[in-house]
Amino acid sequence: MDQSESRTMGIIALVVGLGVMGGVMWWVFQGTQAPAEPEPITEIIDPPASDPEPIPSAPDIPEPPAPEEAPAEPTQASEPPSPPEPPKPSLPALNQSDALVREMFQQQVAETDYQLWWQPSNLLQRWITVIDGVSKGELVKGILPIQPPKQKFPVRKVSEGVYELDEAGFTRFDAYVDMVTSIDPSYIAKSFHTLRPLLEEAYGQLGKKPETVDNAIIQAIDTVLNAPISNEPLKLLAPSVSYVFADEAIEKRSPIEKQLLRMGPENTEKLQHYLRTLRSELMGENAS
Repeated sequence: MDQSESRTMGIIALVVGLGVMGGVMWWVFQGTQAPAEPEPITEIIDPPASDPEPIPSAPDIPEPPAPEEAPAEPTQASEPPSPPEPPKPSLPALNQSDALVREMFQQQVAETDYQLWWQPSNLLQRWITVIDGVSKGELVKGILPIQPPKQKFPVRKVSEGVYELDEAGFTRFDAYVDMVTSIDPSYIAKSFHTLRPLLEEAYGQLGKKPETVDNAIIQAIDTVLNAPISNEPLKLLAPSVSYVFADEAIEKRSPIEKQLLRMGPENTEKLQHYLRTLRSELMGENAS
């Protein structure tokens, strides 16, 4: 798997992870060399070094407004009172939440091509690990067995040692972006509030402050929303087995920003439009 293909799985993973936990972009990241098998994942994900500082630049996701209670209907004296509403079922323990997460998400994505994405254990922990990385512009390696595009990473040779991204390669990611953006953003927002206690627990296992998980999610979304879009051919160099951007300013950008450039402007714009709507849903800005 080349670097572009594997890193694109990070973008797809971001949205899919937000969908599952919020339930919607899990990853298989490796180098830009020959295809290789994803790294095996142990049953429990080792957390990175503790970094408990909150993310100050991202706002909190507010709790949804409580539903208005309908006025009580007058009852006849002879009628017995209605039985109380049964309590809502409690969430499972975090390490037993996979079945619930799969059920919630597979209601939205039924295509068999994507069922492999939901097979690993500890799904919420994996989603949170990826989102924590994306919130910092980083790509996390070997989290989900998402298959990369089958086509090779295409480039055009311009001169000796200089290449360009081939625009024909952008379409390799159309199906992934189409699948992700087909998920109802309002469903994702509702799922986030349902799963929030488990997401906070999973985030705490990374050495973070559990209550700042919403800040990390919004920061991850904003990382993609703030990424640049280029409609011009992008030149590449091949100093070794990996391609790098010839423009040093682009090469110094975050891994997330560079991967979005590799996906092409149309896919990036579509993904950004979707995430902008998702952000509004999470922040309650679309509430009537």
